[in-house]
Amino acid sequence: MFVLALASAGAIACSSSPPTQQAPEMATPATQPKVYKLSNNWGNGLGCTPEGEELTVTGTLVVRPFGKGTDGAVVKTDSEEWVVSYRATGALLELAGKRVVARGRQCSKQGESVAGRHLDLATLTEAP
Repeated sequence: MFVLALASAGAIACSSSPPTQQAPEMATPATQPKVYKLSNNWGNGLGCTPEGEELTVTGTLVVRPFGKGTDGAVVKTDSEEWVVSYRATGALLELAGKRVVARGRQCSKQGESVAGRHLDLATLTEAP
């Protein structure tokens, strides 16, 4: 009631400076993730013979010892692991520990292969 009485009496002070406006924030364009195009990640056809349609697997790229003095790479999803290489190099090392989208064809393992589903990579991209 007191405010109403002051307002009706013209006693409310007004600021003489104009309201401040903040400049709108400019949206920064999203950077596109780098797509690594891979081929022959099994080397000399060892360990994987591609078959079937291309598929997409999203998970964490894990580089770990596979025995015989090499570090291999797997894409670990919530429910399974996909072996993608017996010798992690280049893009596989760069993306180790990160969430990735792997595209490629399932393949059948050969000879003394590591147990698990195998994927012949076509592309590998860091997941958003």
